[in-house]
Amino acid sequence: MSHNNITIIGNLTEDPKIVAFESGSAVTKLRIASSRSKRVTDDKGKEVWEDYDSLFIDVECWGQLAVNCGASLKKGFPVIVEGSLVNEFWQEGEGDNAVTRSKVLLKARNVAFDMNRFQLNSARTTNSGNSLDGHEAVPVMDLDAVLKRLGAEVQRAPSFDDADEPIASAEDLEPAGAPF
Repeated sequence: MSHNNITIIGNLTEDPKIVAFESGSAVTKLRIASSRSKRVTDDKGKEVWEDYDSLFIDVECWGQLAVNCGASLKKGFPVIVEGSLVNEFWQEGEGDNAVTRSKVLLKARNVAFDMNRFQLNSARTTNSGNSLDGHEAVPVMDLDAVLKRLGAEVQRAPSFDDADEPIASAEDLEPAGAPF
């Protein structure tokens, strides 16, 4: 069996959405926009970069990666995501009107911040940190701390299928000391 390993570099199109499960595990969903760029000449004869071949893809992060992404990322942040492409299937409608739908999804193994335009503070999830000189240390957050920080009521879903919608969104987060 082969795996479709892929790395995508792009920007988050929306704030991460996190769901916690009764087991204590979590999933964070991201949506990434990625495109190639080429230099073209605009109407005034000036060379500018133009995007083409745009790709929008949904990403799932599980376990500690889900918690760390929920604590650290928000809309517009540049990321590098490595993982496997999978198909997700679901049914719409009932009986004779039932239709099987599908989409391609990237299950992330690694998510990194693209450092071309930013500097970061960081914190290890083992409580040892690394902060830039002159900046406060970033506190390490567990799942409950991330959910609390997002202002979410902790309504744990028994499974992902039982969650009507994500219980938290990062849009109300204040930056945790990074990026600058």
